[in-house]
Amino acid sequence: MKNSSNNRIIFKIILVSLSLFGGSFFRGNVYAQSEITSPKNSNTIRLGNFEFEQYKLNYTVIRSDNFDSVKFAQDSFFAMFDTMPCSLTFEPLICTQFLHDNQNDTHIVNQFNRLTAPNFHQGQYESDFSNDYNGLCQWMDSVARESMADIEFYLSPGPVVGNYIWIHNIYAEYWGGAAHPNSYHSFIILNNETGEQTYYHHFFKSSSDNEIVKLISKEFKKQHKESPWSIAESDLLTNNLIFDKSGVTFSYSPYEIGPYALGYVDIQIPYKKLIKHLTVEGIETMKAGKEIPQMGN
Repeated sequence: MKNSSNNRIIFKIILVSLSLFGGSFFRGNVYAQSEITSPKNSNTIRLGNFEFEQYKLNYTVIRSDNFDSVKFAQDSFFAMFDTMPCSLTFEPLICTQFLHDNQNDTHIVNQFNRLTAPNFHQGQYESDFSNDYNGLCQWMDSVARESMADIEFYLSPGPVVGNYIWIHNIYAEYWGGAAHPNSYHSFIILNNETGEQTYYHHFFKSSSDNEIVKLISKEFKKQHKESPWSIAESDLLTNNLIFDKSGVTFSYSPYEIGPYALGYVDIQIPYKKLIKHLTVEGIETMKAGKEIPQMGN
C-alpha cells in the first residue's frame, strides 16, 4: 500500500510538471477570449526634424484550460496561473518622416522603426503596422498566447535638448507565478540633424570615464546612506542619461547596478562637477539643457 501511495504521488508530480511546462501538449486551443483596440486613431507628434505617429493598443487573452486529462492537478497551487488573463499593452512611436533640407530620408525612418520595434522572446515585429493591421494582430496573438504574462511596452517622446531628441522606452513584464514584476527603461538619443542614434561618449570624454564613475558612486552613497546595498561600479557608465536644468541625470533600472529591492536609481551630477569632462557637443548640450524646465516638471 505504501509503494502504491508513493507511486500515485510521483505520478501526480509528473503530470503537474507536464501541465506547467508542456506548453500546448495538454492544452490545445485554450484561449477563450481576445480583444485588440484599433490602431487607426493615432496621434501625430513632431519633434525637431522627426515626425511620429503614437499608437495605443491592448491585446488580452483569457485562458480557460481544460484540465480533464489532468484533473487531479486542479488543486495544485500553480494551476491557477493557467486561467489568469494575460495582456499585452503596446504603445509604440512609429517614425513616419525625417525631414532634412526639406527631403524625407526614408533610411533614417526605417532605421528608427527597426531600432524601436518591440523585441520579445518570440521575435521582433518590424512591419509598419498602420498598414499591416492583420499582421500586427497575428503577432500580438502569438506573443500573448506564448507568454503567460502581462507585458507592457511604451515609447514616449522626451525632451528636445539642443541638437538632440530623447525617446523614452519602458518595458515591463509580470510572469504567472513570479515573485514580482520586472521592468526596465532606457533613453534613445537621436541627433536632430543626422537622425543617427547618439551615445554616452558623444557627450563625455573617454579619458574621464574613471572620474565619472567616482562621481556617480559618491553621489549614490550620499543618497543612500542607510542602504545596505552596494552597486556595481563597472556598470555605472550608461547611455541612460539626460541633460536638464541642473545637471546630467544617469538612470538605472532594477538589477542593472544592484538588487531588485533597490528599484530604479536616478543619480544627478551637477554641471559644475562635470564641465571639465564634457566634449564640445556635451558643453553645447549642457548650455541648451539649462534653458529647459527641470525633469519631471
